[in-house]
Formats: sequence, structure tokens, C-alpha cells
Amino acid sequence: MDEYLNFNILLNYKGGSMKSFVKYLLVLVLMLTFAVPVIADSEVEVTGQVRVRGEMQRKSFDANNDHFQDFTMMRSRINIKAKVDNNAYAFVQFQDSRTFGDYTQFGDIQSSGLNDGKNVDMHQAYIEATIWDNDEKYIGFKGGRFEFNWGSQRLLGSVDWHNVGRSWEGGMLWYKADDYTFTLATLKALELNDTDYNRDFDIYAGLLNLKELNLDLMALYELDSDTTALATDIKSLKRWTFAGYYTREYNQFTFDLDFAYQTGNMPDTRITPAPVPNSSEFDIAAYMVAFEVGYDLENDYNGTFAFGIDLASGDDDLTDSDYKVFDDLYYTGHKFNGYMDYFLHGGPNGLMNLYAKAGFDITDGWRIGGNFHIFRSAEDYVSNFDGTLTKSIGSEFDLTVSTTRIKGINMKWGASMFIANDDYAGNTDDAKQSGFWIYEQTTINF
Repeated sequence: MDEYLNFNILLNYKGGSMKSFVKYLLVLVLMLTFAVPVIADSEVEVTGQVRVRGEMQRKSFDANNDHFQDFTMMRSRINIKAKVDNNAYAFVQFQDSRTFGDYTQFGDIQSSGLNDGKNVDMHQAYIEATIWDNDEKYIGFKGGRFEFNWGSQRLLGSVDWHNVGRSWEGGMLWYKADDYTFTLATLKALELNDTDYNRDFDIYAGLLNLKELNLDLMALYELDSDTTALATDIKSLKRWTFAGYYTREYNQFTFDLDFAYQTGNMPDTRITPAPVPNSSEFDIAAYMVAFEVGYDLENDYNGTFAFGIDLASGDDDLTDSDYKVFDDLYYTGHKFNGYMDYFLHGGPNGLMNLYAKAGFDITDGWRIGGNFHIFRSAEDYVSNFDGTLTKSIGSEFDLTVSTTRIKGINMKWGASMFIANDDYAGNTDDAKQSGFWIYEQTTINF
């Protein structure tokens, strides 16, 4: 059997129902298995994950709207890794993401019906190889579709909590030495393939990891060349982000520091509300800093405590030519600004998040954790209640319980409450309610 035929079939899969996908996968695994003797030094590994999460939420602060939404999501992944000659491998990850009882992309019901939703996607598919190796120094590359995490994921993250997750299409080239690694990356955010001029959205990055210093540095450039919405040839975005991530452990303490500064140009079409006539260009000058101190009790309960601050700048004057609102880029927002996800996309006034975290083992295989957040805007905003200027937003408490007592299965329960201040909610206690959210998640890896 020709091993190249196997990979052609893999790449030509057009999607289909889950039943068709399972049949296809079984055939593929068998073909890869028989192909192993042909490729003398190859290894094929098949793994996967099924994750089901049910959620119930009421995120409105208006007491007249006390409706709870409830829904269940499922994410299924099949991973195939083929390793060749110890220096190169191909990785393919199929994924099906769905909400129970939802409609298919064609408008048909997907549960209880006989409809084919064609919902299977190629979440990742890439080639990675070492092209030069000299003892502990080597040059490697990766190309295709892949997840991209950097540092703590405060700026670049795959958002594993999400039912789909974020992946990129592009390439990476790196040089790894004894004490540092330097990486160049190019990512394609949007390909319009215009025949007359470039309208694409491209991202370029240079990454430096200093192993001995526990320090990661990044310079990232975003170029959105599309000008169709503008009256001039001003590009939609030209933005540099210079960032760093530092982490250190000292005795029982841990220290984590994220910092970033953004500069460049952007038109008013990206600003809401647009403060000046269309096509005016703004100079970007924004920053972010996040610092956390943690302490490990090193006892039988594996107790941990942490305190931190996360500050993203806002704009105090949208009528001038400077734009000071920090853009969180492509971060894993659920990890940082509260599990209820009220602040995934920031805002013109910026955000300050003061928080405390704690966690410990209840008993063997059971763990409990809690996070408390106090949110304020970085710059004054107009109160939704009385029209005065304020920075007050509210506070959030997140509680999580998890267990691994059932072999091969991870189960997690969570409950969160957000108490909004009158200025942010837009009403007083008589007409105001807190936001609530609860969930249960079960994950099995195989």
C-alpha cells in the first residue's frame, strides 16, 4: 500500500455526519497502521478527547429580566500524529463542536432528525521538523494550521475553554540554543485574494525566550491592508505590540509579570463611537501590565494563594488624535478577567482587575478553588445611573470544585456571581439583580 495515498485521502476528506466521520477515521487508522512497515522509521499515534459542558446563566442586571438560559455544549477531538525519522512529524486534529439541540449550518435540526450537519472541522493540521541539528542547537519550523500560545496567554492564547478554540494558519521558524530560543512567525488573519491590490490582514512576530532569566519577549506587527471602507488609502490597521512575560519561583513564592505597549496607526472606523469625520487616522499609545504573587503552602492539602492586578489602559479623551485603549489581541480572556466573561473585549475606558485566588485539596482526588475580583475602569466613564463620572464597576466571585476520582475522567463544577455597582448596572438595588452562572463539565482523554 502506498503511504502517500493515505495522506491524500486524509487531506481530501470533505466532512460529513459524525457516523461518516467515525467510519472514515477507522479506515484512516487502519491504512496508517499498514503503512508503518513501508515507512521504516515512522510512528503513528492516535489520541482524542470528548468534553461535555452544561451551563445555566442569568447575566442581566435588570430585575425585570430574571430569565435563566441553559444549554449544553460538546467538543470532540481526534488527534493523529505521525512521526518520521525522529526529526519530523505531521499532526492532524479533527474537531466537532456543537450545542445540543441546535440547528445545523443548513438550518436543519441536528438532534432527533435525519440531517447531515457536516460539522467536522480541521482544527489543526501542520508539519513540524528539525532542519538543522548540532548537539543541543537546532533550527526547526512549523507550517500549516496550529494553535499558538505565548507566555501566560495574556496576549496570545488558544482559548481551550471555548467550545471551538482558536487556531491560526501560517508558519514558524526558530533557532534554539542552550540558553535561548528565537522564533519568527507569520500568521494569516484574513486572505481576500484581491486581484487588484492587497487587502489581506497579516500578522508578523518575533519571539525571544531567555531560559536562564525565565523571560519571554515579543514584537508583534498587525497589518490590515484593507482600505475599502475608507475615503483615502489609510490602511485599516498598522499596530505594533511590544510585550514581555516574566515568571519566577523563589522558595514557596511564585511571581508572574505580563507587560505590553502598543503603538501604530488606525482609522476612526475601528473606534466606537467615531469621534471625528471618517478616514481620520489615530496614533496608538496604549499599555497593559499584569502582576501576580502566589504562595504555595506545601502541606497535605496542596494549598495555594495568590494576589494580583491586571490593568489595561483606556482613553481619557477620544477627541484628540491619540488612541490610548489597549487591545487585548488574541488572548485567553476566560483565564484572566473573571469566569463569567463580562470583559472579554475590553472597552474605551480600559479595565483594572484586582483579584485574589485560593485553592486546596479537599480529599484525595478532590479540589476546591475560589477567585474574587474587584473591577474598575482605568479611566472615568459616564454613569449609567445618574450621568456622573465614575470608575466603579463591580465585583465577581468564582467557585470551582473538581475531581479525578473516576479513572480516566475529569469532572468540574463551577458557580459564579457578579455584583454590579449602581453606576454600571444603571439602576438601584430595588431594580437591580446580580448576575449568576453555573456549569458542570466532564472531560475524557484517550
